[in-house]
Parts: sequence; C-alpha cells; structure tokens
Amino acid sequence: MRAALMNKSWTTDRRINPQRNATIIGLLACTGMRIGEVLALKNQDVDLERGIITVRESKNLPMRLVPITDCTVRRLRAYLKTRDRCLGPSGEEEAFFESAYGGHFTYWSFSAAFGRIRKRAGLDRQNASGQAPRLHDFRHTFACNHLLRAYRENRNIDNAVHELSVYLGHVRLESTYWYLTGTPILFAECLRRFEAQGRRNGDEA
Repeated sequence: MRAALMNKSWTTDRRINPQRNATIIGLLACTGMRIGEVLALKNQDVDLERGIITVRESKNLPMRLVPITDCTVRRLRAYLKTRDRCLGPSGEEEAFFESAYGGHFTYWSFSAAFGRIRKRAGLDRQNASGQAPRLHDFRHTFACNHLLRAYRENRNIDNAVHELSVYLGHVRLESTYWYLTGTPILFAECLRRFEAQGRRNGDEA
C-alpha cells in the first residue's frame, strides 16, 4: 500500500472523488465501454501516447482495443495528474481508477456514487420503462449516436453496424442490434433515407 494511502484524509477524498467520477462517466459516454471494463482498467491498459485503451476484462472476448480521441486523452491525463498528486504514483499493474483506500474502485461503490450524482442532477425520476437512468444506458446511447451519425453522413448502414459491433466487443451482430433502441430522431433519419431512395427509384423508372 502506498504511503499516501496510510495518511488518507477526508480532504483527499474531496479532491480526487469528483474528478474520478466525472472521468469514469465521460469515458462511458464517449467509448460505450461497459462499466465493469472501465473499473477493471490497470495503468498499463491505458496508452495515452497512442490513444488506445486495452480491454482485458471483456464479456465476450479475451481482449480488444478501444481507440480514443485527443479530447478523451486530455481528460484522462488531467485525471491522472490529480490522482497521482492526491494518492502518489502507482505501478503499471495497479488500478487506473483507484479508490482513495487503494485498489480498484468497485462496481457497487461507483453505482452508489452514480445514484447520488443522478439525484443531485434531478435525474432520479423513472422513465417509461419504470427505471431511473442506469450506468448501462451510456452504452445504449453511444450505439444509437453512432448509427445516427452514419445516417446523417449517408454512410452504408450495414458497414456502420459492423464497425459498431467490433468496437463494442460483440461476437454476434444480433447483440449489437439489441442496443439500437428506436428513438424518434433515429426513426426520422431512417425515414429520410427511405424517402430519398424512393425518389431516386422514381427518377430511374
């Protein structure tokens, strides 16, 4: 256990917790990773020089690579700077998202923290399915936004779904389609493309 943890204080908690929690939520939103995958990350899994995260604790695959944007790299660097200042430097095998008590931040601890954040943000209400927003919903939103961009950029949808499936770490496309919950804006883009194709077919007739 690092020396900094032996002298852990309430002040240390207040300094590291908000930035760590915000960084975890941001990473879920911009990568579509599972919460278990994010919390299991070790320092060696996060390559900020190349902008690649290695997921070793994947649900369906032994390992996969997740490219991240420059903006995400900057936010992760900022988190690391705060973490190491508060808790001290750590080795390659140690947790990337570290508890102030040492070791990996657990799912149940973060789930409880997310519940408090959700309540303070006024988002603790239930949706049409009878559920409050969940951590897993970030993954669903990521998938829907990927497909929405593909429609707006007039890309081949089959290719876009295949890319998404690989990125999310799915073995079967059926698993990816399950994530593509129909939303009004997504339906509108689908209808726009369908109508455009109908007009092209009419012009060619």
